[in-house]
Amino acid sequence: MKQQHTIYLLALIFLASTATAQLFTDVTSQVGLDYAHINNPQRQSELTFIGGGGAVADYDFDGFPDFYLLGGTNQANALFKNQGNGTFVNVAAAAQVDLFDVLSSGPVFFDVDGDFDLDLLVFSINREGQSPQQGNTTENRPRLFINQGQGTFTESLVSGFSSGMPSVMGTPADFDKDGDLDIFMTHWNNDYETSKQLFWVNDGTGTFSDQTIEYLGIPQNANFDRWTFTPNITDINEDGWLDVLLTGDFGTTRILYSNSTVNNQLTFSTTQPPVITDENGMGAALADYDNDGDLDWFVTSIYDPDGQAEGNWGTSGNRLYRNTGMGVFEDATDEAGLRHGFWGWGACFADFNNDGHMDIYHENGFTTPVLATEFHHDPARLFMANGDGTFTESAATNGLNHTDQGRGVSCVDYDLDGRVDILVMPNNAPYKLYRNIASNNNHFLGIRLFDSGTNPYAIQAKIAVTTAASTQTKELAHANNYASNNPLTQHFGLGQESNIQSIQVTWPDGHEQVINQHLVSDQTISIGRHCHTSYYNVGYTDLGAGKTVTLYLHADDGMPIDNQAVTLSITQGPLTGHNQTLNTNAQGVVQFPLQSTQTGTDRLRFEFTIGGSPNHVCRALVNWRQDVIYANGLELN
Repeated sequence: MKQQHTIYLLALIFLASTATAQLFTDVTSQVGLDYAHINNPQRQSELTFIGGGGAVADYDFDGFPDFYLLGGTNQANALFKNQGNGTFVNVAAAAQVDLFDVLSSGPVFFDVDGDFDLDLLVFSINREGQSPQQGNTTENRPRLFINQGQGTFTESLVSGFSSGMPSVMGTPADFDKDGDLDIFMTHWNNDYETSKQLFWVNDGTGTFSDQTIEYLGIPQNANFDRWTFTPNITDINEDGWLDVLLTGDFGTTRILYSNSTVNNQLTFSTTQPPVITDENGMGAALADYDNDGDLDWFVTSIYDPDGQAEGNWGTSGNRLYRNTGMGVFEDATDEAGLRHGFWGWGACFADFNNDGHMDIYHENGFTTPVLATEFHHDPARLFMANGDGTFTESAATNGLNHTDQGRGVSCVDYDLDGRVDILVMPNNAPYKLYRNIASNNNHFLGIRLFDSGTNPYAIQAKIAVTTAASTQTKELAHANNYASNNPLTQHFGLGQESNIQSIQVTWPDGHEQVINQHLVSDQTISIGRHCHTSYYNVGYTDLGAGKTVTLYLHADDGMPIDNQAVTLSITQGPLTGHNQTLNTNAQGVVQFPLQSTQTGTDRLRFEFTIGGSPNHVCRALVNWRQDVIYANGLELN
């Protein structure tokens, strides 16, 4: 009997260690995300096979990312509000964004009018005449919903999106440097208008106008093919102007370089360097995977396992374009081991095990009634970084057994536990949420950026985090994975390094600042110009203990700013209307004591002025909970 007990114990130990090694577990039903993208067979077309996606953002600014998911042809879209307790609830009807029968695709949250609230743009893959309003092309337009700031949206009547050309997705960015976010829009297999309707310029109020012909010129616009998919925006050649890295089907992936302005007119030149060889560019992801300080470009394509294309597609698979500096790329696909991805779609870079190296997850699959049968149940792909520029595929061994039709994907820490989870956005299949359950004791740091002015989320800022082991660089952008996105929080895995030596922020206008004091790992911090603080704070209501929120002020070189007046105002939550002004001490530190008798989340806004410049802003949140003694006797955090 003793021997039997010993064997049983060893078996338990083995099973426990095996379970611990697995990175992900399916929590879709557990968190309340039982929802599917459904296509009506009678309304299927090429566009319905490729459509889908979703948007991920903290639209109500309570600290937790929310999900806007698409219903397909047979049900309304859903807005799943993150309740902060590990569950979601669909509030689309109450929020007035429950779109139905417009064949939605590739939605995105972004601030169109500079008021800090994240608005929602939903694209449509309807063709003229497919919607209930037969022949009215304006019914097929992208729909812009303006965030009213109290959990509801109102559809804009002045968005400027009046064309019925089906649109798959779009990426916001400030191309013309006027301080507001414009849109680059893509339209697969559609170019029946004179303009190819790629560049849409924001006038600052959320009204957009098509500037494609002006930006490209008549010849480039006329010759621009119709197979556009995933646009990502960055200043890839480091000339101070934003360029477009555009994946496209049928060998049309290319780069649109900004030529800056001549006579107040911004123009772009379209190029396809010889290194770009993906045959069917679908999804994409940008990241500095080799930690050399510049952004590399991963493109999903089609890898046909039998090497024989039964239709009009390529067979050679994904590409990794490694940036050697100033946007000069080389093909590192085979060296990295990333070619084999089946029929690839949405992809994202993320450090899933917090070891300081970026991993890659991507979705795939394709289905038609006759062709592509070998792609009907493609498995998901998880490429874990080995730390030497190579990757090992390990989706199945890490609990990622998704074989439905994947399209979009978001790498998002939905429960704020410091581990990046995966939301899969399918086509004609159920949505899936995989929770990251890694237990390797690696450290992390999350960073949120906030600014004053019309770009309050500091889109296109760059962040470099340095530890004794490495310097990691990320760009805060509305990156596009394929009709989908990651949240604005920038996540840095730190491995075993708990000490952060410095953070360098390069703001969208080129201003640089360094933070080298009061940095603590294993949390998310909020950074503004000359300030930082803990982003998400928890306070308790019943015992009167309250919560003290600490703000740190520093010059560009990281030195503390002392005796500086800072005003705290609370604009929403239990303490709405609270205002307090205090001065920093000799270490550049100021502490604000707060107390609430009500539960809920307060929005904190810190303002101060240095040298007569416009007010600088830092932001934070305090979530007030019932005291743990009265709740259930257990610590809730």
